[in-house]
Amino acid sequence: MIVLISPENDLPNELQILHQLFEEGLQFFHLRKPKRSRGDYEKYLSQLDEKFRNRIVVHEHYELLEKYDLRGIHFPERTRNQLIKNSKLDLNLKLTKSSEKIDCQIDKIRTMSTSFHGILEIKKCPMTFDYQFLSPVFTSISKENYTGKQFDVNSIPKKVIGLGGIDKSNIGQLQKLGYSGAALMGGIWKSSSPIADFKEMQQHF
Repeated sequence: MIVLISPENDLPNELQILHQLFEEGLQFFHLRKPKRSRGDYEKYLSQLDEKFRNRIVVHEHYELLEKYDLRGIHFPERTRNQLIKNSKLDLNLKLTKSSEKIDCQIDKIRTMSTSFHGILEIKKCPMTFDYQFLSPVFTSISKENYTGKQFDVNSIPKKVIGLGGIDKSNIGQLQKLGYSGAALMGGIWKSSSPIADFKEMQQHF
């Protein structure tokens, strides 16, 4: 499983590259533009071919999930922690509390994911997700002073996706560390050959 996360700041050729990656088989694209308005998100989505919308996961403005028939929603750490404290938090979705675990009930064809920065956090989390990011696995390409920790997740019985510093030179190490997939950012958006690099990385997951 390969996930591509959008760059925080718009790039001149971002949408063109994204469309090419969709055509090459990209199945999961996380739209993450911190502090952007709902209108900004809708403008972005309107510029994408409708046939690819079911591959898009949003990190905020969750009400767009149904309006645009998107793939799913992603809970950043802060939002997840707020939800754990208050299971009835209004996220524009039907949230319920079932048994002793907090669970979000949404359409089964949609996905729910979140982000972690430590193995213990994943093990202790009372919520259930389709997959979760763990970072930084390797030293970040996009963020300064974000040193990789090479977490080994072989002992975690959950679908963990490695994030942080992943490119074609090191993606092959993820399976040995127990990851079910890779989340890409700088390895694509800062590459001089993003399409070719993506196709090469696809061979690993």
